[in-house]
Order: sequence, then structure tokens, then C-alpha cells
Amino acid sequence: LPISFTSMPKLCCVPTKKLEELMDLQWLVRGENLLMNGPTGLGKSLLSVVLGKRAVLAGYRTFFIEEKAMNERLLDKSKDPASYKRQMQHFLSQDLLIIDDVGRVGDRTGGFCEVLHERHGLNKSTIITTNFPMAEWRCSEEVRGDLKPSSERFWNVLTICISKERAFDLQLIRSETASRRRF
Repeated sequence: LPISFTSMPKLCCVPTKKLEELMDLQWLVRGENLLMNGPTGLGKSLLSVVLGKRAVLAGYRTFFIEEKAMNERLLDKSKDPASYKRQMQHFLSQDLLIIDDVGRVGDRTGGFCEVLHERHGLNKSTIITTNFPMAEWRCSEEVRGDLKPSSERFWNVLTICISKERAFDLQLIRSETASRRRF
């Protein structure tokens, strides 16, 4: 499926070769994750939507949700175990789950960690967009205990990280970088 990158001016700072690498969806085929981190206005959400649309056109089940809405849904459904289970199954059944604006508002929930953990076990890809390093995501002490192992599982299959102050810097990340990450 050809795509014109010139129609996406916010992404012009991403090298075409790197965009093509993302657009070929091989990271999705391998069940790898994507973390897009950087300041507001770089086009992280735009790129995640473009990748999501690309995945849908390629036949992948894809769902986009802001983290705040995800947490609200999980908290609302937590009162009824059957309802919570159905909501979790929805998040887990997607070939690609895009969680936008992580860390922007409120605390993480245990459900957020559960989703990351379970998707890892199912070898399902997740895209997370955020303006903050993981170490700055607000969590209660109880959830922080769950977030660290869940995020480490996320990092173990992380393909590409996007981060810089004014431009995208896409790098291949492998599990050997785990020793450099700190909480």
C-alpha cells in the first residue's frame, strides 16, 4: 500500500527510510511494540493513527484509545467482574492496541499494567505515545510494583523509540538495552 509522506507535514522530520520501515508493519508481524516519546506537537499521535490505519488496511484488528479513557473504562468495569473481563478481552483481542497520551493525566491503574502484561504473553503489538519518560508516569506505590515488570516486558519487545526535543529520532531498540533503563 503506497503512502505519500509529503501529505503528513508533521512527519517531515522523520527520515523517509525510517517511515517506510514502520509502514511495512514487520514489527507488527513480529509482535513487537512501539514507544513514541517526545514533547507535544511532534506528531506522535498522528503517526500512531497512520500506523493504525495501515494495520487495518492490512487486515489487523486495531483499536486506538487515550490512556485516560482506558483507565476510566477499566475502573468503571471493575465493579462487575464479568464486565471487567469482557473489557480486558476487548483490549487483548486486538492485533494492535494504540494507547495515546500515557502519563498525561492521572494515575496508572492496575488494569493498564495487566493489559501490557497480558498482551506481552499473547505476542500482541502495542503502541504507546507519551510526552514523559516511563519513570515520570504517576503511579500509586501498589501500581508502581506492577508497572515495572509490565513495562520491562513491553521494553523486551520494543522495536522503535521516537524521542527528541524538536525532531524524531528513530532507533532500533533490543532487549540488551534493558540494563540501561532505570525506574
